[in-house]
Amino acid sequence: MLGITLAPPQALRQLGLSGVLVLDVPPGDPADAAGVKGTMRDGFGRVVLGDVIVGVNGRKVANEGDLFDALDSCKVGDEVRLDILRGGRTKASLSIVLAERAARVTE
Repeated sequence: MLGITLAPPQALRQLGLSGVLVLDVPPGDPADAAGVKGTMRDGFGRVVLGDVIVGVNGRKVANEGDLFDALDSCKVGDEVRLDILRGGRTKASLSIVLAERAARVTE
């Protein structure tokens, strides 16, 4: 598991971008440890887009299907490289070690 929540695909389509928008990064999950940023609101209430995943291990990611296809061959403990856009323009690469999905307690 990467440890991210994905935003609905139409969010990026409306902006004319391809990739997968990160909506949330739970604290302590692998993506959090790697520095992946989720979507948030600034002090004025404006939406600040999170990171947009555009590649995994050198494979282009244009949508959720591409992301899942790229991760299908990976297993817990594998290190994957995410190519991201941050702030809509800055490209970076982050390394993430995949972990098992943590059990979430709900009441």
